[in-house]
Amino acid sequence: METFYVTIAISLISGLTYLAYKHGNGYAKIFPWALGIILIAFYTGSSYNIGVSRGYVVLIKFIESTNFTQTDKLISDTRVSEQYIYIFALVGCYLVFLRYFLPYLIGNEINKNS
Repeated sequence: METFYVTIAISLISGLTYLAYKHGNGYAKIFPWALGIILIAFYTGSSYNIGVSRGYVVLIKFIESTNFTQTDKLISDTRVSEQYIYIFALVGCYLVFLRYFLPYLIGNEINKNS
């Protein structure tokens, strides 16, 4: 299933890259929505991980010493993998690159009203 998600993500990023390259004004119109979705996912995952970690710190004194390994496994399975959070950050940076730097690299001016 993870391969399916990676394939969809690469297709979406490729489509956005093509749109930004060929139709800069069209990309400028969808940029705020795309960046907003990425930022929401990034902040949600980060906040969730912070909450899980803080909950673990608060509850550690109530966990019996014989159950530490089980608890550590449960916590590591519950958290959002940090690689996904980094990927969201990188995709957000790439979207900003496409919006603000690509037009100047290829010599296209984007309509300032978009």
